[in-house]
Amino acid sequence: MLFCLFLISLHVNAQDEILLPRTIDATSFGIGAGFDYGGIGGNVLIYPHKNIGLFGGFGYAIAGFGYNVGTKIRIISKKHFNDPFALVMYGYNAAIAVTNGSDYDKLFYGPTLGIGMDFHSTRRSSFWTLALMVPI
Repeated sequence: MLFCLFLISLHVNAQDEILLPRTIDATSFGIGAGFDYGGIGGNVLIYPHKNIGLFGGFGYAIAGFGYNVGTKIRIISKKHFNDPFALVMYGYNAAIAVTNGSDYDKLFYGPTLGIGMDFHSTRRSSFWTLALMVPI
């Protein structure tokens, strides 16, 4: 039993030593939901520098059309395919939709701060992004 654990440990450590070739994205387009997507919509991200990106998100935010623009600062990991990031943006950060009273529907705009992680796949260029955002 101890021998099997030793072999598993060697295998796991061997995987850490192998660096797979990784392409760093310069642009990305995504669909999703959240502040950085303007509600439920799309997001375009362009990296003029490998660690600093500019983005815009546009979508439906329950009470109307929402948008956000901002900056994303990421730390690219050389050993792993997960990249932490921080972002600062301005745009839609709250919505009120009144049933049978659309005259009272309202979108609120302001700055938002966030931190998160991009989870890249080793087999393709797509990735998942999860973030915690705090509207101000």
